[in-house]
Amino acid sequence: AFAESARKQTAAAVRSAARNAGLGLEQVDWVMPHLSNRTLWRGFCNESGFAWDRVCLALVSQRGHNFGTDALMALEHADSTGRVGPGDRCALVAVGQGAYFQSIVVEVEEDS
Repeated sequence: AFAESARKQTAAAVRSAARNAGLGLEQVDWVMPHLSNRTLWRGFCNESGFAWDRVCLALVSQRGHNFGTDALMALEHADSTGRVGPGDRCALVAVGQGAYFQSIVVEVEEDS
């Protein structure tokens, strides 16, 4: 039951963050995920229609879940490896115990 709820609530949180940024989900370029497991994100993609290859999961096997910094670590990794660039819109996502689901959309800018 939690897996189904998590899939639906994560998709709802990301859609809400996109909407609050004045965007549709299709205008979000990347998801910087909570790094707990790939199964949640496969379900998220199935639920939302978001492309699997646009969820930055490279750090799941290297670092795993890091309580509160996962999405920021994924964004930093995507930036340092050239995966994201100026103008890309990224949904940073947190999923926590107690079933909380949070997301914010940020836009990558040029280094100054």
